[in-house]
Order: sequence, then structure tokens, then C-alpha cells
Amino acid sequence: MPAPKSVLITGCSSGIGRCLALRLAEHGYQVFASARRESDVEGLIRQGLDAHQLDLSSSASIERAVAEILARTGGRMYALINNGAYG
Repeated sequence: MPAPKSVLITGCSSGIGRCLALRLAEHGYQVFASARRESDVEGLIRQGLDAHQLDLSSSASIERAVAEILARTGGRMYALINNGAYG
């Protein structure tokens, strides 16, 4: 059986990001849901998601999260859904 397609979604603390993460996980994708605040990450974990702290305003945070996720997926990612941040 092939490995599930891996998807990183930013901005999953609420709204579209959270709904998308939950729905893709239901459909068999390996979802890496991310949020800026640790309390939001904990909430995502309670909902059964593989959640990570990722602050899009911090290069170090981005590099850390991406390195961890790529290590867990063997360096492969099917999709990035950049839903986080605002101007």
C-alpha cells in the first residue's frame, strides 16, 4: 500500500485551515496542521491532528517545522496549503 500523501497546512487555529486539516485527515492524507500559538497547537492535537507550532513571521520557526516534517516524510511533501498569516 502506498504511503499517504503528506500535506502541510498553515493557519489551522480556526476557520478554513482547521476545517481543511480535519477533512483531509478524514480522507486519509497525512496532515501536518500548524498554528502560531502553542495553545492552538494543543487544541489541534486534542482533535486528533498531527500539529506543529509554526510562526510565519519567524524564519527560525519555519525552518524548524519544515525540517521536522520533511524528516518524518522522507523529504517528500505532496502539498503546502499556505492559509496562515494576514497583512
